[in-house]
Amino acid sequence: MKIHIPAKSTIPNCEIALAALQAAQAEPSYVEIPTKLKYRALGAEISWVQYFVTYVKKFNSLKLFTYAKEEEDEQVEYFTKRLIGTIASLCATEIRSTVNSEILTRSYKTIAFDRLQKLQENRPESYTVGQNVEVIAGDDYTEGTPASLYPEFVDQRRVIGGRGHFISTVKRLLRVTLPNCYKSIYDSNDTCEAIGTLLYETYKNTEDHAKFDLDGNMITNSFRIMQSSFTADTPQNLHNVTKGFEPMHHYVKKFNPANGKSHLTFVSLSILDSGPGFAQSLTSKPLNRLNKNEELEATIACFSSKTRKIRPEYGKGLEMVREYLHKQKGFLRLRTGRLSLYYDSTKDKDVKTDIPLEMWTLKQRENLPKVEGALLTMHLPVGDTR
Repeated sequence: MKIHIPAKSTIPNCEIALAALQAAQAEPSYVEIPTKLKYRALGAEISWVQYFVTYVKKFNSLKLFTYAKEEEDEQVEYFTKRLIGTIASLCATEIRSTVNSEILTRSYKTIAFDRLQKLQENRPESYTVGQNVEVIAGDDYTEGTPASLYPEFVDQRRVIGGRGHFISTVKRLLRVTLPNCYKSIYDSNDTCEAIGTLLYETYKNTEDHAKFDLDGNMITNSFRIMQSSFTADTPQNLHNVTKGFEPMHHYVKKFNPANGKSHLTFVSLSILDSGPGFAQSLTSKPLNRLNKNEELEATIACFSSKTRKIRPEYGKGLEMVREYLHKQKGFLRLRTGRLSLYYDSTKDKDVKTDIPLEMWTLKQRENLPKVEGALLTMHLPVGDTR
C-alpha cells in the first residue's frame, strides 16, 4: 500500500488524505509526494504540514518517495526550501527516489535542517521562497526558540517576546510579505495591534501547552510554526483552490478585482502546533474520552474571549481580531482534533455577540478525521480586492 499526495494540494484533498490515513490499519509502504505542489494558496500548504505531523504521530515513521533522481538533483533543494518540504524531510525516516529507488535521505535532511537553523535567526524572511515568511520552532531539532519570536535572554536562555514584540513582528511580517503598494496595511496600528495580540496569545499558548502530551512527555517531531503569505491570483484560479471547502469558496466568490485589475489579493497569517489540540489541552482528556459535543464546547471555550487568564493582557486577542476582521471583511479557520471551525466576517451581523464560529465537514461525512495539534489561519483581502 502506498499513499500518493495529489499535486492539487487543496484543503479538501488534504482532508480526504487525512481520512485515508485515519482508516489505515498498517503503515503504508511509502508516501509519494510531488516536488511542485499546486493550489498551495490560502492556507492549503500549511494544512498539509498538519497532515505530515499527524502521519508521523500515528506511525512514528515516514518513508517518503520523491521525484529527484540523485542527491545532487535540483529538485531536492527546490522541495526542501518550501515549508511542506522542510517539515516532511525533517520528519522522514527514509527518503527515496521514485525513479530509481536511490536513497536520498541524507541530502534532503541536510538541506532541511540547514534551513531550519537559518529560520531560527532574527530575520527568517531571508530564507523563505516567494512572498512568504516562515518561523519554525523545531523543539526536538533545535532549542525551539527562534530569535525573531524569542528576543531576550534570561539565565542564558531565550524567552518569548511580549505582546508588544508580537505587534512589531506582525508589522515586519506584513512589510516583507506584501508588495510596497500595500504599505497602508502594515503601517496601520489597528492591523498590527489586533493581529499581533491574537498571534501573541495563540503562540504563547503553544509555548505553554503544545510541546508536551497529556502525560507530560516531550512530543516527538514537535513543531510550532508561524507563517505569513501573500496571494495574488485570478478569481477562477482561487475558486479552484477553494473548491470543496464551501465556506472559503463562498467567501472568495464574494470578492471581485477592482476595475482594470485581473487578480484577487489576500494576505494570510497562520500558526500551527503539533500539541494535543484545543479540547484535549483544556479538558486534559484524550479525544476518545470526549464525544463530539464535548469536544466542540471545549474548543470554543478555549478559543473564545470568555477564557480569561489571570494576567490582564491575555484574553483580548480574539475580540480585537474579530472586530478587525469584521471591518476588513476577513476570514478565520481553526482545524484541531476532529473539528474544522470557521468565521466568515461577511456573515457576522453583530460583533457584540459571541463570535459565530461555524463547523464544516466534507460532504457525505459526518465527522472529520482527527488531526494532531491546532492550525489557526486568518485571511484578509488587500489592495484592490473588493
